[in-house]
Amino acid sequence: MHLLRLVTLGALGALAILPARAWPQRTPLTVERLVATPSLSGTTPVSPTWSPDSRSLAFLWNDRAQAARDLFLVDRDGGALRRLTNAAGGDEAAGPVSGFAWLPDAAALVVVRGGDLWRITLSGTRAERLTQDGGGKSDVAVSPDGRWISFLRDGDLWLLPAAGGAVVRATRVGVPPVGTVPLGTYFRRDVEIGSATWGGDAPAYAWSPDSRTIAVHHVDRRGVRRTGVPYYLGDTAVLNVLRRGMPGDDNEMRRVGLYDVAAGRLSLLDIPEPAVRRIVDYGWSPRGELLIDQESDDAIDRWLFLTDAGGALRTIWHDHRESRIYNAIASTWHPDGRRVVITGDLEDRYRLYAITPGDSVPQALTPARSDVDGGAVPVAATRALYYTSTDPTPRSDTSGASGPAALRSV
Repeated sequence: MHLLRLVTLGALGALAILPARAWPQRTPLTVERLVATPSLSGTTPVSPTWSPDSRSLAFLWNDRAQAARDLFLVDRDGGALRRLTNAAGGDEAAGPVSGFAWLPDAAALVVVRGGDLWRITLSGTRAERLTQDGGGKSDVAVSPDGRWISFLRDGDLWLLPAAGGAVVRATRVGVPPVGTVPLGTYFRRDVEIGSATWGGDAPAYAWSPDSRTIAVHHVDRRGVRRTGVPYYLGDTAVLNVLRRGMPGDDNEMRRVGLYDVAAGRLSLLDIPEPAVRRIVDYGWSPRGELLIDQESDDAIDRWLFLTDAGGALRTIWHDHRESRIYNAIASTWHPDGRRVVITGDLEDRYRLYAITPGDSVPQALTPARSDVDGGAVPVAATRALYYTSTDPTPRSDTSGASGPAALRSV
């Protein structure tokens, strides 16, 4: 024991007399360093999207922990990671990528950078500028037939012929915000094609499978009261006026509309009580039926509607539960294109249920021993549903989706 103590003390003494240069200097961790770039925790990859042929995965990332994201591509087997854009470059194609969409042939992508649209090949060696007007373009998409490139700007839906031509302002509903300081959750346009201020993961718009119709999420906030919110971060304090309701007020009007591409006409569907119900989600079936998932703002009631391109709504399911105060729900089409799959707390846990239009009794697809987190991901080619749950095996699929007995882990 004494020998061990002497050896230890001797080693410590030897360390103590080492020159100061042998000890690396550690940079102190400060508040300024925590918020500075490059980020200490790196930059999170976002927007992973498979190519139409399922061979490549595109996503936005910065491998140098900077804020500006580039477009990256990786093969299905995890190999051949490559950057297709260079946000730090000095040419006209430089700048961060804020969004992208695959072209149907999987040979190129359309990206939003510097406020304009670019077409970029998979090699990244060729970038073709498609627009020259800049502006706040977002939510870029490509029609299923590949004829149109769509995006949002100034609260409206815009279309650009993929083969070349002039940009078309498809809708004219956008109304500027009442606020003057462009910050915060409540700084939103008075009217827009876009997302709700709170609640729901509904897309801003969605193309129909035949590319003839675009379903849009139409939000009108003009009926919401104006509320003054002080802003202190400028040279002087500013009373920023925003649309923000008080308890008991009606909310913003949230509707779904159908835009006829050939006629250039937008028609809003007769959605019940849009000021007190949110659009949870909506999506097209392969047959061209539109599913609309709507819930009351107090989470007590939920409705599922179906409509075709003609716009007639029919209710296929209604759920009512007084004890709810919030609800983490989702919906999608079943891989068979006929049934609907929902995430709901119809019993004690969140589970997946299949609903056949015309049958009011949902069929449970997942066991009652665990909660499903989020919505299911349908795969038509294999007729499987993938989902995440609190089961010991967090990701499973319901092959054939005939019920809990068909579950298998992946």
